Amino acid sequence: MTRSKPIGEQWRRGQSRTDEGAGDSARVETTLWESEERFRVIFEHAGIGMAIVGQDGRILESNSAMQQMLGYNAKDLAGRPFTELTHPQDRQADWELALELFSGARNAYALQKRYIHRNGRIIHGRLTATLVRDAWGKPSFGIGMIVDVTEQQTVIEDLRIKEAAMDSAVNAMAIGDAGFRLTYVNQAFLDLWGFAERQAVLGCSAFDFWEDRQAVEEFTNALQEAGSWFGELTGRKRDGQRFVAHVSASVVRDGTGQPMVYMGSFVDVTASRESQRELQEKNRQLEEVNTALRVLMDHRDSARERLSENVLAGVNALVRPSLRRLRESGLTPAQEALADMLEVHLQELTESLPKRLSERFSGITPREMEIAAMIRQGRTSDEIAQALCISRNTVIFHRQNLRAKLGLQGRKKGLCACLREIME
Repeated sequence: MTRSKPIGEQWRRGQSRTDEGAGDSARVETTLWESEERFRVIFEHAGIGMAIVGQDGRILESNSAMQQMLGYNAKDLAGRPFTELTHPQDRQADWELALELFSGARNAYALQKRYIHRNGRIIHGRLTATLVRDAWGKPSFGIGMIVDVTEQQTVIEDLRIKEAAMDSAVNAMAIGDAGFRLTYVNQAFLDLWGFAERQAVLGCSAFDFWEDRQAVEEFTNALQEAGSWFGELTGRKRDGQRFVAHVSASVVRDGTGQPMVYMGSFVDVTASRESQRELQEKNRQLEEVNTALRVLMDHRDSARERLSENVLAGVNALVRPSLRRLRESGLTPAQEALADMLEVHLQELTESLPKRLSERFSGITPREMEIAAMIRQGRTSDEIAQALCISRNTVIFHRQNLRAKLGLQGRKKGLCACLREIME
């Protein structure tokens, strides 16, 4: 870095007046030289940016740290107003403070501001400006010390963005320390538990917000062991109302593996769980109805069989003996013909009724009989599957078996129509 004169000259003028009359000019000169050298070493080798600024706001000299920070060399910065290096939105505030400094109204000021790098990117710096006065106490020049806080500011902005995202999240979210005491909650958490302000819950134990403490202890133990946990817990709102929450939690550990913070996300699933319980209850009731229906169908089939047996028994016990006695009583040829016709009809009746109820249904399983009865009622495969608690494919399989056993394969005749004809 090119050594400029302003610092030495200003430093010597300020110090020589102070040491006038000391009596020993050689000692004074040595003291001034040593003082200037100490300042020069500090200025040139400081790890932070430093600049000497005149009262007109122009840079008299800068150190290498400042040059590297802003991407300029010493010659580029010399004589340049510091406002040209300042972000437009920060210039006014910085210049007003500098005017107060050079007027002697203040001895120093500190300000966090944005600088513009030579390539156009933004540099965040923490500026401390100090006024240096001459031997008469008048403002002479200013010394600016700049710490590059761009990385820290980026981290802060990133955290601010993440916090804003968490605050606006739909799910309730919370962060707790190693002792499970809350250090952060978002607005959704407050809404879910019924609190108005964060201060009402920050510092509280996470155990205080749940109904079953034992369940929470099991959850925290599993979380510490596995590093994450998913499940459901019963929460208790501020007004005492209970709700079911789906919990998703994880732990952040330090370099030694010890827990630092715990993070949790919570979703109220009370409504869905109640819907599930209602659905289960309806399914149970439907199953009871289906059971009762199957019992009624079994009774109907039994009644039909008994009716068939009673008809056959009545024909054989009453009608045939009466017809036989009628023949024995002596009939005319015309009456005899009518009796023969009656005999034929009785024969057809007694032979066709068992045939319809047995031969046509030979080999049909009870399940197929059950499905056949519902097909005859005009129910669809989906309705039958729902009523019998079986799959639609199973119903289709039994329908195909019924068509095969009733000889309907390859025919256009519908199964429902055929079953109605048989049962009539």
